[in-house]
Amino acid sequence: MKRLFLTWFSVLLLFSGIVVSANAVVVDFTGGTAYLTGGGTVTPNNLGGWTDQVDYYVQGGMKFDFIGGSGTIGDYYSIGAGGFVGNDVIHAHWFLVSSMVITKVDDSVFDINYVDVTSNTMLRQIQ
Repeated sequence: MKRLFLTWFSVLLLFSGIVVSANAVVVDFTGGTAYLTGGGTVTPNNLGGWTDQVDYYVQGGMKFDFIGGSGTIGDYYSIGAGGFVGNDVIHAHWFLVSSMVITKVDDSVFDINYVDVTSNTMLRQIQ
């Protein structure tokens, strides 16, 4: 009986892992919907455009909400690169926003252990 229980328990754990990994989403800030502070929406498309005054952005069932201000979405880094970069990003400055909140659109929970956030922030030593 104990062996039968352990077998079913192992199968249940395996099935749970498959179900969890099936819910994975990659958000690359291209193709979602940016909701603007003045109303209206924009869809980033990796074609070099960008817009500021973004209230929040939704892609893949995830919501990225700028709190205390607005942010930017699109190919922001083409500005300083002197030409087309073709890499949509989400961007904000801390003097414009107080925080950024990431939630699921349906308010269900998600596992933050596998959230990978990258940043181009450079730290420098203050002397």
